[in-house]
Amino acid sequence: MAPSVVAHRSQRYSVLKKGLVKRGEIFVDNEFPANSKSLFYSRVCNDVEWKRPQDLCKVPKLSVDGSTCSDLREGELGNRWFVAACCSLAREPKLWQKVVPNHREQEWEPDCPYAGIFHFQFWRLGQWVDVVINDELPTRDGRLLFCHSESTNEFWPALLEKAYAKLYGDYESLNSCCTVDALVDMTGGVAQKYLIPELDIKWDINRVRLFQELQEALENKALLTCSIEVDRECAGETLEEGLVKGNGYAITAIRQIHVEKDLRELVGTAVLFIVRLRNATGQKQWTGDWADTSTQWTLLSSRDKEKFGLTFEQENDFWISFDDFAKYFTNVDICHFFNTAFFTTSRTWCESALAGEWTAGAKGTHKDRAGGSEKHNTFLQNHQYMFDMASEQDIVVLSVEQEDIDLTKTTAVSHRQIGVQIIKVESNRKYRVHVGGEKVLVSQHMRSRNIFKKVLLKRGRYVVIPSTLDPGVEGKFLLRIYTSCIACARKAAQKVEPLANGFGQLTKECPCRTSCLFVKRVCVVSQITIIDADGLEQSKGIDTYVVVKCEGETVKSHWLKNTCDPKWNFKVILYRKQPTVKPVTVEIWSRRLLVDTLLATTAISDCDTSGCPVIKVCSLYKKAKTQKYMQLPGSLRVQLTSSDDLCAL
Repeated sequence: MAPSVVAHRSQRYSVLKKGLVKRGEIFVDNEFPANSKSLFYSRVCNDVEWKRPQDLCKVPKLSVDGSTCSDLREGELGNRWFVAACCSLAREPKLWQKVVPNHREQEWEPDCPYAGIFHFQFWRLGQWVDVVINDELPTRDGRLLFCHSESTNEFWPALLEKAYAKLYGDYESLNSCCTVDALVDMTGGVAQKYLIPELDIKWDINRVRLFQELQEALENKALLTCSIEVDRECAGETLEEGLVKGNGYAITAIRQIHVEKDLRELVGTAVLFIVRLRNATGQKQWTGDWADTSTQWTLLSSRDKEKFGLTFEQENDFWISFDDFAKYFTNVDICHFFNTAFFTTSRTWCESALAGEWTAGAKGTHKDRAGGSEKHNTFLQNHQYMFDMASEQDIVVLSVEQEDIDLTKTTAVSHRQIGVQIIKVESNRKYRVHVGGEKVLVSQHMRSRNIFKKVLLKRGRYVVIPSTLDPGVEGKFLLRIYTSCIACARKAAQKVEPLANGFGQLTKECPCRTSCLFVKRVCVVSQITIIDADGLEQSKGIDTYVVVKCEGETVKSHWLKNTCDPKWNFKVILYRKQPTVKPVTVEIWSRRLLVDTLLATTAISDCDTSGCPVIKVCSLYKKAKTQKYMQLPGSLRVQLTSSDDLCAL
């Protein structure tokens, strides 16, 4: 087994199978025994008989035809979401082979010694977990009880479901799962969920935006599914148009077709938005517009169908207009895969990932990291993660994935209410944030396994704070950030340097106060915002930036193009040892092709350590040839806040 894969319950497949083959034994799994406890946590079931595949058919196969997915049945458990996940997974052989490792060696073949042992791999919070099972499957009257293939001798769906049930503790616990969470567990992708009724798609702009986002996701090889959400009691009911409530449908193609003039009357529109779906169960099919039996197909020639890309991959495929899609379906789930390879023609993303844990330790310690939402004054006690945006403006994708709650199976609640916030901070911050800053993203707290957010950010430094709704709620989580440029992300516990993988954590509250008599200690923290400059002495627009200097530290801002009245809003934070003796110096520079030019400078002194912000308008100076400073036209406007409490800012 590869070092990056963890053996679930310390059961190593290769070691176990080698011993079984050597002894000529069939695997009996004491960690997941063939009894009622492995089936249900809420009741006892004694009428189930556990059988191995060779007891159910003459020639059992793991997979009849590679990773292709024939019609599947969810069985008595009714986990239609698992059927949809299997259907989507089977469309991508490389992903399927990751979940079903060494699938050829696990087949019932003469050259593969049979020992009744199989293994599957699942991704949990950044770690691949290898789950070993035996091939005893729950049956009743000689038929498989739960998820199974329509092909009576194909067993990978049933065995995969058993391994997934073992990971969760029992089959009944799978009732709390959903398609996209299963796809994340099977692929390591990033989940995104759309609730169509909340998108207000009666407006064309919202409907087109949803269509474009789904189309882009599919082009980027994401796995997409959709469903009609209903109570569990109503699952399986069929609409008049043939769609099944609660069923998961795989989205396999999305087309935006500009219809030629001579066909517009036949098609009924100048631009056709249409979606191809796949029904994993293969039972009921869509009967509305663009259904297999629709007269619209007879209006198009084979050439037109091929030209528009209106093709079918499998018998279970059908087309539906996007208007009807948005009318009937309530949920769309996406499992994204972000391309992190540099040598590629498609967009490349840089991934930063770090595992964390909300812990309710002693107040004020590094274990006190479950502060709840921002409505609580302990919010900033949560973990803080920092990253830089180097480009002027770009998209950032953020995902917070939490572990499932492992309770005593007496409650249906399986997830904490979680949320995430991003705040913009000073460009040189190295320590934890102690007061709220400029909020650029605030998510709702949701009882969901993950939070997915996409936000447009400008250049600067940002802090991400994942949180639970209430303080003191413990649990593990994984934060993933995707940017199109290298974002140096780190956690706010130590004074940190960039980590090798570009991601870290801030954990230190402030600089240490030294006890050495011969070393001056930090006594004041100052936050300075360089707001703008007015009336710089230049005949035309210039490219300007500022440099802030104080007690050996130098911080440089980004540069602004072609202006004599620049507005930087550039924030820095300074930890000072001699605030009354050494003022803060601000230099204004002009960016040139060869050598940058110093335009002006000013010194900012400050004796107020009350923590109240003060706006100052500073005169500008420049050294003359006589080495004396002369005052220049124009001024610099700054905001200064200082405190002798190093954890006040």
